[in-house]
Amino acid sequence: MYERLLNGLGADEAVYFADAVHPEYQTKPSYGWVKAGSNPAVTTTSGRGRVNIHGALNLENFDAPFVEPTTVDGVSAAQLLAKIEARNPDKRLIHVIWDNAAYHKGPDVREFLARPDCRIHLIQLP
Repeated sequence: MYERLLNGLGADEAVYFADAVHPEYQTKPSYGWVKAGSNPAVTTTSGRGRVNIHGALNLENFDAPFVEPTTVDGVSAAQLLAKIEARNPDKRLIHVIWDNAAYHKGPDVREFLARPDCRIHLIQLP
């Protein structure tokens, strides 16, 4: 599908892959080489244990817009789509390929896509 899309892509079009990730700050040791019976200390960071990143990647130019929401949801999905549009003022059509998460199809995204000047075309993976 991606190859077919790229082969027919106009100069005024772009393709992004998007998804959310949730890396964690905290160290979670599961095993290691330590002296039997010892209890070594593991230094960890303080503060939030997890960060949320809703991001996208254009494999042609490696543009990687992202947002860091408190919660990954329809609002953050619409914010990401807006950021992708803003970074591509010269593109008539921007294809965004992402998964079938409920928030990717919800009311916030539908409202964003319903704008008359919307240039985003969503391709949802099964």
